[in-house]
Amino acid sequence: MKKRNFIVALSLLISLTQANVALAQDGEADEAAGNCSAAEYRAFDFWLGEWDVYSQGQLAGHNHIMKILDGCAISESWEGISGGRGHSLNAYDAKAGSWSQYWADSNGLVLRLVGEFTDGSMKMLGLTVVPGEEATTIRHQISWTPTENGHIRQLWESSPTGSDEWQVIFDGVYVPKGSPPPEVKTKS
Repeated sequence: MKKRNFIVALSLLISLTQANVALAQDGEADEAAGNCSAAEYRAFDFWLGEWDVYSQGQLAGHNHIMKILDGCAISESWEGISGGRGHSLNAYDAKAGSWSQYWADSNGLVLRLVGEFTDGSMKMLGLTVVPGEEATTIRHQISWTPTENGHIRQLWESSPTGSDEWQVIFDGVYVPKGSPPPEVKTKS
């Protein structure tokens, strides 16, 4: 009889412990979801939506940007007119006090970028290594700037480490899907 009482008491203790762990995990999940509603987590919300993306006046592709993970991250899904595809995962890292983006595309490019919203733009920086006999490290800087007309300008530049010269990789304008293309400014 003592053995049976011990087993019942042990079973009850295990059940209560599991219930407390589950409640604590639910509380942590609620707390994390609540934390993701802070202003820092909203800094890149201007990028959310369905976009047609233009470069040099020509349609370059389509981008679908949405909140995921209970609003704690942003997912990007890119489809280029030429057939290229890419995805990124973006999130605010409260411990680091910065935003991060992890980009991968169908050409094998992987970018890891870190930055912040400053001076009216989301600005991120990262490095890639070009393999070869003499491996080269390339710096990347990408900015996303919302404009008064509801468009977003994305400027991607790169430069070999040690150089002060930056080359434009992509200069694009995001327009809400189905809207007229952006006006192209001509040089006079």
